[in-house]
Amino acid sequence: MTIQERSDDVSENSPESGGVSGFREFAVIAALMFSAMPFLLAESLYSPALPAFAAHYDKPISDVSWLLTGHTLFAAVITPVAGRLGDLYGRGKLLVVVITVTGIGAVVSATAPNLTVVIIGRVLQGATVAAVPLALSVVRDALRPERVGLGVSLLSAVFGVGGGFGFLFSGRIVDNLGLDWLAWSVAIVAAIGVLLLLATVYHFKPSAAGGRKNVDWYGSLLLAVALVPLLLYISKGTEWGWLSSNGLMCLALSLLGAAAFTKAELTVQHPMVDLRALSRRAVWSLNLPALADSVGSLGANFLIPQLVVIGAVRTDWNWGQTATDVGTLMLAGSIGILLGGPLTNVLKNRIDHTTMLAASFAIFFVEYTMIALFHGTHAMVAVALFLGGVGFGICSAAVANLVIRGVEPSLTAVTMAANYTLRLIGGSILVQALAAILTTSASSHGGAPTETAFRTAAFTCAGLVLLGGLSTRLIPRGADHSALAPVR
Repeated sequence: MTIQERSDDVSENSPESGGVSGFREFAVIAALMFSAMPFLLAESLYSPALPAFAAHYDKPISDVSWLLTGHTLFAAVITPVAGRLGDLYGRGKLLVVVITVTGIGAVVSATAPNLTVVIIGRVLQGATVAAVPLALSVVRDALRPERVGLGVSLLSAVFGVGGGFGFLFSGRIVDNLGLDWLAWSVAIVAAIGVLLLLATVYHFKPSAAGGRKNVDWYGSLLLAVALVPLLLYISKGTEWGWLSSNGLMCLALSLLGAAAFTKAELTVQHPMVDLRALSRRAVWSLNLPALADSVGSLGANFLIPQLVVIGAVRTDWNWGQTATDVGTLMLAGSIGILLGGPLTNVLKNRIDHTTMLAASFAIFFVEYTMIALFHGTHAMVAVALFLGGVGFGICSAAVANLVIRGVEPSLTAVTMAANYTLRLIGGSILVQALAAILTTSASSHGGAPTETAFRTAAFTCAGLVLLGGLSTRLIPRGADHSALAPVR
């Protein structure tokens, strides 16, 4: 694509050509922020309700857990594919598509006659995960350069909030409205989100659009072959046995798929995922921070509910024993996220994003150290979660801005999606690792984890985020590829 073609593409979205400016820019940000609602609800409502599903359908928890496993598997595949299609055909258009698929999946689950159909609906709802990188990429298309940082920081904060919502509202919805309203709530906000997106961002063309729009469907299939067995192995390894025939078969299939995918993407003219772009230092150096970010965001969400179980057998602790109590406590983290995201925009002229990213991991380290040492009271845990929320808000916004800086506009969404998929895989591995630490030394008192095991798990998270902070030294300063095609 020539510089003139890039300029033409940019100008169609610019304020001078009747694009977005002033009030309409804030309308775009508001619509993108609302598009986070289906994601927040679909991601957070179901986990606390698994026991209710098991009782309602009279199924073992291993069957019901497919409500989460199927959702994650589809999300891992659809996220990079949607990112690539967004780069080709328009990120706003693909954002509408994935939210629509999410809404359809929610309706399927809400009207399902049995658990199998509920799971099918949940699989479709996995499309909502692709909304995260797409929405962050739309910011580059829809806003003026001076507003991009603000848009990214606000969206990162809103998409990051969610852990406490499930624990707060899931039980209330199930008790007062029924299980089907977990899905209906997702369907309603998805429908509203689609209408808002159609009115604001659907028409925007991707930055630096142009050229032949060839879709590498073969590469997409190979990507699925690489990711699905891997995540299946991670999520079901404990149940099957890590060295069982099923587990080893999944692992072998994943490795073969990854090898075939790599070979295909390096030879095809229009790859689904441009591995050469991902091998650029400005991009690959974000991989370790992305993995560590999954520790920062998911570790506490997994560990804090365990305190309910431990507190139930520790009479010397003043701990509540319900998921709602934990949800109330975790709101401290949500508040921190809402503050941390916009803080990056405030500090951007004083501190570069790489330094902000390193600082966020230092905050995570303090959070998990506090959880390990001072988990006996609500107040100390709340302070730790608040700090962790601030760290996560800063981390998410900094990573998104570094991705935007590191690649040309035509690769924004697929690169963002690849980074988010890596976080998804890292989070799945983390949950299994923490579960192993807690269960291998379970207490004889009602099967609760021991306090020592909990402390070990928290210190493990602290060590991992410390490594994430050290890995930020690999990120190059400068090398701003976004300058190849200024965004309007």
